[in-house]
Amino acid sequence: MDSSRPPLNSLDDQQRPVLKGKKRQYEHTRLESINEVYMKACCENDCCSNYSVDEILKEREFYWSLSVEKQRSFIFAQLRNSVSYQFAVCGKNMCEVGWRQLYGIKRRRYYELKRRLVIKEEPLPSITKLKTPSRVKLQARTWLQNYIQLHAERMPDREELHLPHCVSKDAIFQQYRSAMIEASEKHLSVSSFNDMWLKGFPNVKISKGKNGQPKCTPCTNIAAALNMSLTKEEREMVETKRKLHFNLQGICRAKYYKHIKKARENPQTYVSVIIDNMDQAKTRLPNFAVYSKVDAQLNKMQHHVTGVKVHSIEKTFILTWTDMFHPDCNVTLNTLVYVLHAVSLENDGRMPPTLYLQADNSGKDNKNSFVMVFLAWLIKVKIFKKVKLGFLMVGHTHEDIDQVFSRISTHQSHVDAPTLPDLHKAIRDSTTPAPVVSSLTGIYDYKEKLEHCRGLIEGISAPHQFVFKEVDGKIVMIYKNWPIQTEECRSLDLTEHIPDMQNLHSAALNTKMDVESQKMQTDLTKWNKGGRLSSDHLSWWREYLSRQSSVHINVPAATALPTFREVENCAEDSSHLQQAILRNAEKETLRTTLKVKKKKRR
Repeated sequence: MDSSRPPLNSLDDQQRPVLKGKKRQYEHTRLESINEVYMKACCENDCCSNYSVDEILKEREFYWSLSVEKQRSFIFAQLRNSVSYQFAVCGKNMCEVGWRQLYGIKRRRYYELKRRLVIKEEPLPSITKLKTPSRVKLQARTWLQNYIQLHAERMPDREELHLPHCVSKDAIFQQYRSAMIEASEKHLSVSSFNDMWLKGFPNVKISKGKNGQPKCTPCTNIAAALNMSLTKEEREMVETKRKLHFNLQGICRAKYYKHIKKARENPQTYVSVIIDNMDQAKTRLPNFAVYSKVDAQLNKMQHHVTGVKVHSIEKTFILTWTDMFHPDCNVTLNTLVYVLHAVSLENDGRMPPTLYLQADNSGKDNKNSFVMVFLAWLIKVKIFKKVKLGFLMVGHTHEDIDQVFSRISTHQSHVDAPTLPDLHKAIRDSTTPAPVVSSLTGIYDYKEKLEHCRGLIEGISAPHQFVFKEVDGKIVMIYKNWPIQTEECRSLDLTEHIPDMQNLHSAALNTKMDVESQKMQTDLTKWNKGGRLSSDHLSWWREYLSRQSSVHINVPAATALPTFREVENCAEDSSHLQQAILRNAEKETLRTTLKVKKKKRR
């Protein structure tokens, strides 16, 4: 060895910490590894002796900092550029054995790539090894998935799930940790838990309370309290109340998921429906993906969107309507009847006995006496045997129908919808399977028949679970504040308040529509001159606006809905099995007596 070279002990391994993910690089740049380059003769010329420790270290750090695939490409490129397999490193020539030793390349790997070069084949791409997640990680993922399902809300304007803003990742980890300790199971560390969250659930975020969606009042108060300087006892009290609040809203959501599961497994017996209205920002027409100055100055016509998801038949219905109708429960009831009629067609012209209906807490649209008495009417005329109406906790109501709205909103931000047919096409293209899209041009006035029920039920805003059914010849509404088994059920008799729905009239037009149509008619020419609407679009708009003053009912009446049909239980003949089971049971209960057998005389 050349004594002029720096001594090998100048490379201090203890002063070089192992960085995360750099273990391979560290192992091949250690003192022992570099010492092998010097101690092992490569050829007669001893090529490796011409390099200093710093030079070897520099080359090795470069090579082992590359990914496996980039290392393969590096070797292949060096082989291709070599002359008779003589390599140049740091301006010095060396043999192929010494070159391998200098970089720490395994013999098998080198000669495999050399063989591919000879037969003119490219190196194989690297194959990522699939790692089986550990039992601890699978348990953590399952726990977090269940937590998200019960507590996260689907955003109607983006593809995200938001957890309440009064929690933090650390608080969720502590809940997970406590659950694992209670079950006598191992748990992940904080960093591993957060890494699993980031990789496994990238669309799940903790709401910051700044996305324009109204927040739950208790969650807001809890978040404000936790940001204050509290004593240990006060903080424990707030965290306990937060846990109780979360558990309660989780119970409400679990009840809804239970209804979905039952409807999917037994569509002949149950039908599960959720109904909600979409935010109106993306459905004002004409709507364009690129916002221009013209759009800000000219009038647009509001088109409301009501969505219904039917879990038993796995279909989504989207109905659009304008301000020609008052935004009240008449729209809700007509939409519900429209969807139930479609369900009956899927069920051989009959209704399943039980309806599970999930709605928003809006008193104007859903949670009022008109809707309650109408659902009681469905029981009276035998359209359903039982109707369950559920509401999620206020501030935690975003569900799967909001996910459909999110996809529509996202798709609308990339496509133009100058006319209503374009909007309908965009809605169909926004999600798979495509929803059934239609437009309301006329609706029935159920409120006229139910006008005597206005303000009939006091305190209706507090309960969140309602059941309508016939008990002893009376139509009763059974209600509870929350779907908790320990809470006592209360009931109201609605029999005397249920009206006759015959001879329904069309709902009166909203005078607001005349003003909206006039404004739109005035700005049509400006839309055309601004280059946003073509002449074909103008023709469509003029013809469309002329129809807004006339009503053409295009939904079925509630009286046209068929009655329910009980599911027949076709019991199979199991008498032979029952007899066999009884015989076997008798054998199992017999008391056996043993005796010594006498020998026969010869």
